[in-house]
Amino acid sequence: MRFEQSYLKSIEQAQGWQGVTYITIRDQVYTEDAQRSKCKLTADVRYFYLLYKAWAGN
Repeated sequence: MRFEQSYLKSIEQAQGWQGVTYITIRDQVYTEDAQRSKCKLTADVRYFYLLYKAWAGN
């Protein structure tokens, strides 16, 4: 819901369909990249934690 409100506020300021298209693509790419980075970081941290536990013998 928060993303939708932000998106609608962004496209209010767009000039023409080109501006709306640019904002839509920009927001979708940034949102997707941020989500992917967050998932990868979580997986990496978990992987290193499990490696440490195995190495430490816990």
